[in-house]
Amino acid sequence: DFCNNMFMVMAMSGFQWSLFGKTPGDCLAFFAPAWKLDTRGKFQGAMVYTFLLAILAEGSHALQVVLRPYIPKRIEHVTNVIFLGMQRFMAYILMLVVMMYSWEMLLSVICGVMVGRLLFPNVTRLEWRRDARHLQTMTS
Repeated sequence: DFCNNMFMVMAMSGFQWSLFGKTPGDCLAFFAPAWKLDTRGKFQGAMVYTFLLAILAEGSHALQVVLRPYIPKRIEHVTNVIFLGMQRFMAYILMLVVMMYSWEMLLSVICGVMVGRLLFPNVTRLEWRRDARHLQTMTS
């Protein structure tokens, strides 16, 4: 058996190794009762999804910075609010994954964020340059 007990969205005994534990851990559901992680394949699929979501969460900010110069000023505030909503939604979903108390899921989030930062490293520099140009035009 891959897991034991009834399905729950977080392990009741604290962090557990779901794939690498010596004994089967608590059975976890991935966000919804219907998404039961009752096999190794399902659990590994959830890890891949979590990893990709963490990359996307990092990349969404980069996308916002890259698109900002092309967004018309009249809808800039609306698009900023939409991006903020998307970014917060993904962050809360990733927080819920960590709250499953599975070491593998926690590592999927951390590794995904790290890979996302490697793929989109210059976002802060792009923002800084844009803000510096904006300040220069305001002061001249």
